[in-house]
Amino acid sequence: MRTVKYSELSRAMHDFTKQIDTLDECIEVGLVSGEKVQISISASCPEANPERVAEFAKHLSEVAVAAKNFKYAGCTIVR
Repeated sequence: MRTVKYSELSRAMHDFTKQIDTLDECIEVGLVSGEKVQISISASCPEANPERVAEFAKHLSEVAVAAKNFKYAGCTIVR
């Protein structure tokens, strides 16, 4: 079983969130509360032209892959 200290996870999430913020301001990531590390993704694309929606969809897909590959995904959190 893989584990991660909460302090280490917190630092990694801070860096991950900053990375996502630079990609697209309409996409947010966070931790799902629980014993194991899970990333939640929320997104809101206001009315936009087709090009912006296509860009948003691309960014959302990239965020989904990054969240799936987050180095602590699935780890048990220890205090």
